[in-house]
Amino acid sequence: MKIHIINLGCPKNSVDSEHLSGLLQAAGAEIVDSTEEADGAVVNTCGFIQPAGEESISVILDLETLKQQGALKKICVAGCLVNRYGDELKKELPLVDVWAGAEEWYSLARSLGLQPPELPARAPLPETTPWSRYLKVGEGCETLCAFCTIPSIRGRARSFPIADLAEAAVRLAEEGAREICLVGQDLTIYGRDIYGSPRLKELLCALDEELPPDVWIRMLYLHPSRIDERFIDFVAGSDRILSYL
Repeated sequence: MKIHIINLGCPKNSVDSEHLSGLLQAAGAEIVDSTEEADGAVVNTCGFIQPAGEESISVILDLETLKQQGALKKICVAGCLVNRYGDELKKELPLVDVWAGAEEWYSLARSLGLQPPELPARAPLPETTPWSRYLKVGEGCETLCAFCTIPSIRGRARSFPIADLAEAAVRLAEEGAREICLVGQDLTIYGRDIYGSPRLKELLCALDEELPPDVWIRMLYLHPSRIDERFIDFVAGSDRILSYL
């Protein structure tokens, strides 16, 4: 089966789509660059803000038109928009074949008749820039900002272990990355759920120790209430960590 992946939304979605690409390829699918080449299309949606949701709906409607014209056999819709509005979407978009919430990648693959292995490799998308890669440090969030709905969509914070992240970062560097961008809904709470207290500094130190000397580290998404002068001094004193908070 030839599958085209359409990634929408934030850098965290980009990481998810790369993992999905690797999973589908490991299960025997061929990832292609356009819907014209594909038997099926997967849309990894964003449902965080209204314009992003509208963009996702527009893309799905375009795919339904292609399916009606006989140019596409399967439509799969995944990601945050499904978590947030899944029941309503299923009523309004009857030509979609597979629905999968965020992180339900194995379920999506099996719904396509594929049997993915347990630990597939992450595979870059066509639009991935090989010199700058995202490294997602966890899922969800528990900062519970009044303006943000992410905890209700993606659940509470679930950090990935430092050792696993260091291994993944080295792998990205071996693939050609010269900048590793750490992403999470709020990096300042990284590790609290598994280590008992935030461990962002410890993660940065581990990455500094493991990565080749010519690889930068950039951080995205830090809540300002948990940034203190000691952390700022730590970042400012590093030759590897970019002074960007």
